Amino acid sequence: MSHLLSERRIKVLSGAVMAAGAMYALPSSLQASPLFQMKILAHNDTANPGNDQPYAASVSVNPGDTISYRLVGNMGAVGTTNGNLAVGTITSLTAGLDGGNNFKVDMFEDVSSQITTSFGASGVLVNGWSVGSGASGGTPATTNLTAIRPARNNGDNSGVPSGAGNESIMLTGTFTVGAAPNDATTLLKLKWTTGGTGTIHINGATGSNKSPGNLSELTNTLSDPMVSYQHLTLAGPTVPEPASISLLGLAGLGLLARRRK
Repeated sequence: MSHLLSERRIKVLSGAVMAAGAMYALPSSLQASPLFQMKILAHNDTANPGNDQPYAASVSVNPGDTISYRLVGNMGAVGTTNGNLAVGTITSLTAGLDGGNNFKVDMFEDVSSQITTSFGASGVLVNGWSVGSGASGGTPATTNLTAIRPARNNGDNSGVPSGAGNESIMLTGTFTVGAAPNDATTLLKLKWTTGGTGTIHINGATGSNKSPGNLSELTNTLSDPMVSYQHLTLAGPTVPEPASISLLGLAGLGLLARRRK
């Protein structure tokens, strides 16, 4: 009898813990979403000169490798809500009117990064992002590319469709890899340029529905940033563990023994 009571007590406690966990998880599930997403994708031109490998969010590198990169962006889908705006819900996206109009971002590495990059030139703005006021492919600064300014003409925001899988390439370029220690990983990151401004248009982009304007690094440090970033992962050479090397050695000896027989 006591055993049954004990089991019942455990089940009740487990249910209470799960319910409490669900309550704590609820706020995060209700968090609003950024209205625009940006990410860096890359391809290792040295390791794959035939360019038959896709651009990816993670790339393996060796010292001296040339890496092609893409800055990619897209709008959030209809229904996306940002809690920091009076008109913060995307209720509609009209082609040619709504979307990203201009931004200002930096690609950078932390000072402590083990894998180093070298930007020898500015990036190239593509797909109509080079024609707006102040458009710039950025300024190379050793391991960083700063003040990238993708900008479209006012009223021309058709370059960025919404929803996953509908991304638009905004900027292309290359960098070379300097140091790349074995088994090291480094993030090539994105952030809003200090002092930079930008604009996103939603809901027909007219009157009070033209929102939000005057984006800045301040608006992107809020609890619900208006622009989200996906960084690029650089992975250095992988060194096999001693156990793996031993297994390879034993396998080789086995093949030699079989040949002798």
